[in-house]
Amino acid sequence: MEVRIAGSFTSCADAAADSHPFARLEFDGYAAAEHDNNNNPTHNNNNNNNKRSCCNSVCTAGFAAFDTELAIVGPTVLACRGGLTSRSYTTNGIQQFIGGGVDHYRPIRALYASFYCERSGEAPARPPALRRALAVFQATFLSLHFDSGASQDVPLPYEIELAWPLSVGILVKRRKEPGFPGEGAVYSTLNHPLDSFRPLAVAQDASNMPPLGRGVANCVIDDVLMVWNRPGQSSIAATYDRGARIHALWKVMVRERQESPEGLESSARHPVKFARILRSPVRFELIWCEGADSPLKMDGPAEQVFGSNDRTGAATIWFLSAAKSEAASTSDASHRRQLTVLNADSLENDGQEGHVRLSMPVLAATPLRATRADEMDVLVLACDNTLRLWTGLEKFIECIFSGLEFLVPSSTKRPLHGDMSDEPPPHEGPSFSTRRESRIVVLDQAADNRVTLVFSNGSKVRVALDFSIRSPLVTQCLEALYYSLPSELYEELHHRFLLFQYGAASLHSEQRQDEWENFTTAFFSFCHADVVTNPIAKPDHAQPGSRLEWLDRRGRGRRKERLAAASGGKRAAPDTLCASFQASKLLAYYNHVGSNLIAHLPAILILFHVVYEDVKLNTLAIRHQLALRELLYHLAHALGWKDYILHYQCDGQKLSSPMLSLSALHLLFHTLSYGANLIFRPDDDLGPSPIAPVDMYSWAIEKLRGSESSSVVLPISKLYSTTGPSIEMFLENTTLHRLCTLYIILTTKGWSAVAAKMAESNMDIETIPVTISLPLRQALENCRPQPCGNQSPHFYEYIERPDLAQQFKDTPLRFSQPAMEGASPDQEATHAEETASQLFDGTASVMTEVCTLRFQDDRRIEEVRRLVQSAKSTVAKIEVDYSAAEEVWKAEQQKYLGLLAQRVLARSAGRAALTFGTVTPTLTAPLKIPDLVVAAKFPPMTAVVSLDAPNNAHCPWTWPEFHNGVAAGLSVVANCPAIDGPWIVFTAPVESEESKRVVKPKHAGLLLGLGLTGNLKITNYDLIEYLNLKQDTVAIALLLGLAATHIGTGNLRDTRLCLSHIDSGEDLSGKPAGLEIKGAAVIAIGLLYIESFNRQFTERVLYLLSEVEKESRNIPIDQRESVALACGFALGFMTVGGLDTSSAAGIVDLKVGSVLLKCALLRDKPHIAISTTIALGLGYLRTNNAQIAGKLGVPSTSYLLNRLRPDILLLRILCANLIMWDQIEPSQEWIEKQLPAYIAEGAAKADSQELFKQARWNILTGACMAIGLKYAGSRDPSASNLLYEFAQDFLRHYSLPANTFSQKLDRAIVRECLDVIVTSLCAVMAGSGDVRCTVLVRQLHFRTGSDVTYGSHLAINTALGFLYLGGGGCTFGTSNRAIAVLLCALYPQYPVAPGGSNGLVRAARHLWALAVGRRCLVTRDVETTQMCNVPVKVIVKGAAPGEVVEMDMTTPALLPAYDDILSISTDGPRYWKNTLDVANNAKHRAFLERSPSLFVKRKMRYLSYADDRDGAHDVVTAGEAPLAPHDAMVGGGQKSRARGPETSWREYAAELQRAYPTAPALAAFAAYMCIDDNDAASTMCLSECARLDRVDVMLLHLWLGRLVMRAEAGNQQTPCVIPSPAEVRGLKIILALYRGFAADQRAKKSMSVSRPLLTPAFVNRVAACAERHFRDLFRLDDEAFDAAQIAFLNGERDEDLCAARLAWLEWPRGRDAEWLRAWVCRIAKGSPTAAAAQRAAETGVFLRFPRLPRPTAKLIVEQLLAQMKATSVA
Repeated sequence: MEVRIAGSFTSCADAAADSHPFARLEFDGYAAAEHDNNNNPTHNNNNNNNKRSCCNSVCTAGFAAFDTELAIVGPTVLACRGGLTSRSYTTNGIQQFIGGGVDHYRPIRALYASFYCERSGEAPARPPALRRALAVFQATFLSLHFDSGASQDVPLPYEIELAWPLSVGILVKRRKEPGFPGEGAVYSTLNHPLDSFRPLAVAQDASNMPPLGRGVANCVIDDVLMVWNRPGQSSIAATYDRGARIHALWKVMVRERQESPEGLESSARHPVKFARILRSPVRFELIWCEGADSPLKMDGPAEQVFGSNDRTGAATIWFLSAAKSEAASTSDASHRRQLTVLNADSLENDGQEGHVRLSMPVLAATPLRATRADEMDVLVLACDNTLRLWTGLEKFIECIFSGLEFLVPSSTKRPLHGDMSDEPPPHEGPSFSTRRESRIVVLDQAADNRVTLVFSNGSKVRVALDFSIRSPLVTQCLEALYYSLPSELYEELHHRFLLFQYGAASLHSEQRQDEWENFTTAFFSFCHADVVTNPIAKPDHAQPGSRLEWLDRRGRGRRKERLAAASGGKRAAPDTLCASFQASKLLAYYNHVGSNLIAHLPAILILFHVVYEDVKLNTLAIRHQLALRELLYHLAHALGWKDYILHYQCDGQKLSSPMLSLSALHLLFHTLSYGANLIFRPDDDLGPSPIAPVDMYSWAIEKLRGSESSSVVLPISKLYSTTGPSIEMFLENTTLHRLCTLYIILTTKGWSAVAAKMAESNMDIETIPVTISLPLRQALENCRPQPCGNQSPHFYEYIERPDLAQQFKDTPLRFSQPAMEGASPDQEATHAEETASQLFDGTASVMTEVCTLRFQDDRRIEEVRRLVQSAKSTVAKIEVDYSAAEEVWKAEQQKYLGLLAQRVLARSAGRAALTFGTVTPTLTAPLKIPDLVVAAKFPPMTAVVSLDAPNNAHCPWTWPEFHNGVAAGLSVVANCPAIDGPWIVFTAPVESEESKRVVKPKHAGLLLGLGLTGNLKITNYDLIEYLNLKQDTVAIALLLGLAATHIGTGNLRDTRLCLSHIDSGEDLSGKPAGLEIKGAAVIAIGLLYIESFNRQFTERVLYLLSEVEKESRNIPIDQRESVALACGFALGFMTVGGLDTSSAAGIVDLKVGSVLLKCALLRDKPHIAISTTIALGLGYLRTNNAQIAGKLGVPSTSYLLNRLRPDILLLRILCANLIMWDQIEPSQEWIEKQLPAYIAEGAAKADSQELFKQARWNILTGACMAIGLKYAGSRDPSASNLLYEFAQDFLRHYSLPANTFSQKLDRAIVRECLDVIVTSLCAVMAGSGDVRCTVLVRQLHFRTGSDVTYGSHLAINTALGFLYLGGGGCTFGTSNRAIAVLLCALYPQYPVAPGGSNGLVRAARHLWALAVGRRCLVTRDVETTQMCNVPVKVIVKGAAPGEVVEMDMTTPALLPAYDDILSISTDGPRYWKNTLDVANNAKHRAFLERSPSLFVKRKMRYLSYADDRDGAHDVVTAGEAPLAPHDAMVGGGQKSRARGPETSWREYAAELQRAYPTAPALAAFAAYMCIDDNDAASTMCLSECARLDRVDVMLLHLWLGRLVMRAEAGNQQTPCVIPSPAEVRGLKIILALYRGFAADQRAKKSMSVSRPLLTPAFVNRVAACAERHFRDLFRLDDEAFDAAQIAFLNGERDEDLCAARLAWLEWPRGRDAEWLRAWVCRIAKGSPTAAAAQRAAETGVFLRFPRLPRPTAKLIVEQLLAQMKATSVA
C-alpha cells in the first residue's frame, strides 16, 4: 500500500519559537513529555540544554485531519492544532524568569488528563462529569487548566520525574535524589483536582508470580513502561523490576467517582466511610510477570511497550527491546530490535507462559490508526528498511512510497544515529529506490494515522497512512466474509483488497473513490474456476513492464469518462460489475496462491443476502442496494439457486444477463463440498439452496397476520458451524434482526413495550422505509399522548415528547427570570435607558415572568411597587401656611415628615416579602441596597424637603436601615450556588468611619437576609473579622443568619458561637453587649436544633428561663423581657409538636410541660407567662391535648379576667387553639365559641365596661390569628371571607371618633387587633394578589396621625408584602416548622417606634422567610423555554375520607399543599397533555417538590393563549383549506379565513409560516409541493397532516395519496403507471397493520390503536383503489400476461408488471412454489376429471397455506393445471 506524504516535518515548538514573545527569553528550557491520549507510548527527552522542547502529538479517537501537539517554549505551554497555535498557557512567574528565578516556575512537563469534576452552578445532587484538563507540571506544584476555563493548582509532594494520564487522574513517578532510600513509594496518583497525591496501591496474586528468588512481597515496580487506557475497559500497565529483571503486566483499577474533599468533614464521623475515602483511588492488580523461561529474552527493560486489539477484539501487548548480541550477524546489528507480541487476554485468564503471538527482529515499531477508526494498527520498520503494517490479522502488509526524492535530498549532514551511514544495507531484498541515498531509521511522533519518518541523513517527513474503508457497503460485506470464510482465506482476501485499493496505481487514478468496484474486483479474483486445477492464463492485454499498467489505463479511462459525463457528454458508462470481473482475472494472475472462494460461495451468498436485506432497510443506501443486488444475482445464477434468482427479480428494475464465465461455477460447485463453515444437507425435493431467501417484507406481513413466531434470521444461525466466529454476533448487529425483534415484541407485548425497546436501542426509524417502519411509528404515536410516567428522558425524546424529556432531566432551571430577559435588543436597550434614568428602589426585580403572567390584566403590581418603595420622595397632601414665620412652617413640614417617616421606614418590611427570591446576583458587582428617603414636596413649592434626623450611632434609623438591608438580602434567590465567602465580604464590606472600623446597619441586615435564604456561606476568618467589630447589628445578623442557613443541622461552629453570646462568664474579644444579643443567640439555638428534642439545650434554655424568673443578676433588667421571650420561642422550636409524642422520650424526665404550664399561669410576671404560653402552644402543636388547652383558656370569672392583661389573653387563645389544631374551623360559629358567655353579654351592653370590650377584641383577634396560621398560604375561601369580615368590623370600630382617654385607649387596642387580623388574612392569601385584600391593605397603608405607630405601619407593609409574596410566585407552608417561625415573625405585639422592640428581637420579625415555599406551578413552552399560560386541572383530597376535589387553574398558579395533591395535568386542546401523578409516582412527587413546573409542547395548529386568548385560531371545518391563520397575524379585524381561489399556494405558505412558527415543514410543503392547484395528492397530504397535527407522516401521506391518484387516473384503455414491487409490498403491510393486526387487537380490547396514523376511511379508500387498479390491470390480455408470468417465474423474462402482480397476489416463491408444482402434478395424475383435480388441488393448497389469499390459490391451481395440459398436448 502506498503511503501519502504530508510534507516535511517541523515541530510546533520550532514554529512558535520566533513568533511567541516569551520564546526570546534567554534561559534553559526543559523538554516535556507528552503522550497520545489513547494508547501511543510516551517519549521522553531529558536534555536540559535545549532551549525549546516539543511534546508528542496528541489525537482524538477517529481519523483526524490535523496533528495536535503540546510544546513547552520557555515559560509557555503551547497547544498547536495543524501547525497553528490554538491556545497557550504562560506561567505566573514570568517576572521571575526575567530576573533569573527560573527553577520554581519553570514548566517541566505537560499532558492532557481527565478528572471527575462537579458542575459549577448546577444542582449539587447531580453526579460529577468527566472533564479534560491540561496538566502543567512545575517544580513545586501542578496546574490543571480545564476546557471550561476553570483552573486548579495542586501542590506536589516531591519533584516529579515522569507522569502518565490514567482513565481518570494522573500517575506520577518521584525523582530519586542523592540519599534517597532504595525502598519506598515512588509512584503516586491524583484522582480528583481538589485532592492531594496519594501513594499507589499494589495488589499481587501469588498464582501469577513465577518461582523466582525474590518473594511475592518483594516485587517492586521500578519503572512504568506503559499505561494503556482502553475505553470502556480497565487500563493495562507494563512495568519493570530492575532487581529481579522481570517485566510485569498490571490491571489499573481506578475508582472513577472520587468523593471531593468537601465531603471529608461529614464523613469523619463515620470511621468506615472515612477509611474508604482515604484509600488510594488507583490500584495495580498483577496480571502476569516473567518467569524463568520468559519469551521476551531481554537483558534489560523494554525500550517501548504499547497495546493494540486484533480483529477479534483480543488485547495484545507489544514489547520492543534491543536484540541479543549473539543473534547479530550484520554490521547494523546494534540497531536492531526484537519485537515480541503477547496475548494479554490469555495472560489475564491463566497467567502462564506460552502466549507469544509473534516474535521478529525489527528496527522500529509504533502504533497508529491506519485501517480501523476505533483500534490501533502497528507500523513496523523491518530490518530491510521497509515499512510493514499490522492490521489486526496475522500477516503484515508492505507499505511503499513515491516522491520521497523531492523531500529527502542527498545531504552530507551528520547522521542522526551514531555510526549509521547512508549506505544501503548489505543484505539483499527490496528497498525503496536505488536512487535514494538515505534510509528510514526512526519512526517518531506517531499520532492518529500519521507518523514522522526520520532518515539517516537527518531529514524528517510526515506521512499519513490513511487506509480506512469508508464505504459502509464494503465494510458490511467484509464483515460477512469474516464470518463465512476460514481465517486464512479471509486474511488473504482482505489484504488483496487493501493492496488493490491503496496500491501504487491508486494514487494516480480514481480507484480510491470506487471502493465497491475495487472490492468486487478483489472478490472475483478468488472466484475463477481454473485456479483449482490449472494456473490462470496470462490475459492478452497484460503488457510487459509494470504489472498493474493495464489497471492504470483502466483508472485513467474511467476518469475520462467521468469528466466527459460532467461536461455534458453522452457516452454511456460500461457495466461496472463486468469490468470488475474482467479486471479480476489480471489481479488473480499476479496474486495466485492456490485458494479460491468457490467452495464457500453458498455461505457467502447467504450472508451477503442478509447484508442486502439490511441495505434494503436503509433509505439512504439505494445506490448500494442496486450494486449489491447485481452481484448477488450473478452469484445465485452461478450456484443455480432459482429461489434467490426469483427473489432478486421480484425486487424490481431490470438486471443484466449472467456472466458466462461465472456460469461454469455451477458445474464445478457440485464437485466440491459446501465448505467447513456451512452445514448443508441437500434435499432433492426442496431445491439446491439450504434455506429460502430472507425477505423482511413478507415476514412482516405474515407476522402482522399472526402466522410467524420466530425471527427471520433464526434459520441462518443454525446453518453455520460453531467452530468459527459466532454468526450470532454478525446477525445481532443487523437492522434486519433488530426489526424482527421489534415486530415480535409488538405482536406479543404491545405498543408500549415496543416503544420502550426502540428507545432503549435508539433505533433510527427515519432511515427505514416508511412502510416497514409504519407499525413502529404507530407504536410511538400511541405512546405519545399519554406515555408512562417512569420512563427516562431519552425515551420521551425518542417518542417526540421533548416537554417530558426536558421536565425530567437533572438540569436545574431558574424558577423565574426577569420579564425583559429574552426580549428583543431594541426592547432591552429601551429598558436599560429607562432604568438608568430612574432611581434604584429595589422593586424592579419583582417583574419576573411569573409576576407578569399572573397580573397582566391590570396595574396592581405597579401600585404595590409604589407603595413599598422607600427611595423616592413623595408629594405632601397638607397645606402649609407660608405667610407665617419661617420657623413655623418649617416646623409644620418637619412634623409632617416625622409622621411620614413612620410609614417610610416600615416599607422595607413589605419590599422584603414582595421581592423575595427574585434576584440572581452578579458576582462581579455588589448587591445594590436602595436608600431610605424621608422627603416630600410641599406644593406649591417644588423643592424637596428632607427630614432632619440626628446623625449618630443611636439614632432611630439604625434598625430601619437594618431592615432595609434584610430586604435586599431576602431578594436573592435561595441557596444560590455561585455565592461564596469572598462575594459576601465584597458586598457587605467593613468600612472606616470616624477612625473606627464598622459595618453599616444596612450591610449587617444584608448578612441576615443572606442567611435566611441559605446563602450565608462565610469562612471562619471572615466570621472572626465581623465579630471583632463588636457591633450589635452585626452580631445579631450573624447569629440568626448562620442559624437559619444551617437550620436543623446542629452545626457545631454555630452552636459554639451562640453559646459564647449566651454565657455571661465568657468574654470573648468579639462579644458585643447589646440588649438583644443574648435573645438572638437563644433563638439561634432553637433554630439550629429545631424539632430535635435535644436534651442538652432544652435543659439549658429551661435553666436560663428560670434565671430570668428568679431575676438573677447574671441577666440585666433591661434584657430579661427579650431573653424570656427568646427562651419561649427556643423551647417551642426544639419541641415543636412533640411534647405529647414518643419523640420527647429523651426529655420526659425534665417534665417540660409541667414546668411551662406552671410558669404560664403566673400573674405577677407577665413576660414569663407570655414566654411559657408560646412554648406550650408550640410544644403541643397539633396534639389536641384538651387538658393543656383548657388551662390556657379564658378565665372563668370577671375577677380573674381583670387580673390578666388583654394581650396575654390574645396569646392564650391563640396557643390553646394551636394545641387543638383539628378543631379550628373558619366559621362564625367557631369564633363565637371562643367567647365565654359573661364576656359576650358584658360586651353587648351599651354601658359595657372596658374590661369586657377589650377582652372580646383580643379573644376574637387570637382566634382569627389561629385561623390565619392554620390556613396560611391555602387561599381558603371560607377562611379569607371570615377574616375579611372581621377586618372590616374592626375597621369600623377604628373609624369611630376618639375624644376621651378611654376612647383613645380603645382605639389603640382596636388598631393593634386590626393589624393582627390583616396580617393573618394576608398570610392566608399569601402570594395570591387578591384584589379585595389589596384594596383593604392600601386603605390602611395611607393612615396618618399621631395615633398610627411605626409598628402599625410595619404590620400593614408586611401584610402587603405577604399578599404578593415573591412577586406572586411563593406562599407559606403549614408544617410544624413553618407554623413555629411564622408565629415568631407575626408575634402580635409590634413596636411603637423604630427603636423599640416590645420584647421580641427585632431581627426575628424576618423569620417568616423560613416558612416560604415555592408552590407556584409554572408551565414552560419547551420550544422557547419561556413561561406561558396553560389551563391545568389539579385533583386534591377532599375533607371527607375518599373524597376527591377537582380544581381548575391557569398557570402560573399557586398549588395547595403537596400532601393534599393527587395529580396535576394540563387541560385544553392547545397543548399535549402532561400529567404528574403526585400521589402514586415518587419520581413525580420529587420533581414537583424540587421544581414546581411543567414543560408543555404546543400543537402546531394552535397559538398560545397569550397570542390567541379566545381560541379563534383553529382548524377549519372539513371541506375547507386545512389551516386558517389567526386574524391578527394575516390582516387584523377579520375572522379566520381559508385559502381562497384568489390566494396562491405561495401566499398561503407565507401565512402558514407566520401562523405556525413551530411547523415550518407545512409552509415549505405548501410553497414547493402545492404549486399546482390540480395536485390533489399534495393538497390531501397537507390537509391530513395539518388537521391531525402529524407532520412526521407527511411523506407517507404523500406517497399513498399519489399512489391512489395514479390508480384512479387509469382505465382499461389507458392503464396508469405500474407500481413497483416495493410499493405493492408496502401496501400489503399497511393493510395487514390496520385491517388485520389493529382490527384484531381492537376486537380483543388489549392493544387498540388510539391515534391511527392513517384514518380508517383513508385506509379503506387505499385498499379499494388498489383492488380495483390491479383487477383492471391484470384483466388486460390475460393469456399473454399469463405466458409472460410463467416466463418470469422460470427466469426467462424480467418485467416489473409480473413482479408487481406476484407481490400483490402474494405468490409463493422458492420451495413453496416447488411444492405447489409437485402437488398439483400429483393430483392431476390421480383425478378422473379436471373439475375434481381443481377442487382437490385447492383443498390441499388451503390446508398447506392457510394465510394465502383464496383468489391467489385458485389462480395458481388454474395456471399450473393449464400449463400441464398444454405440456401433455404438445
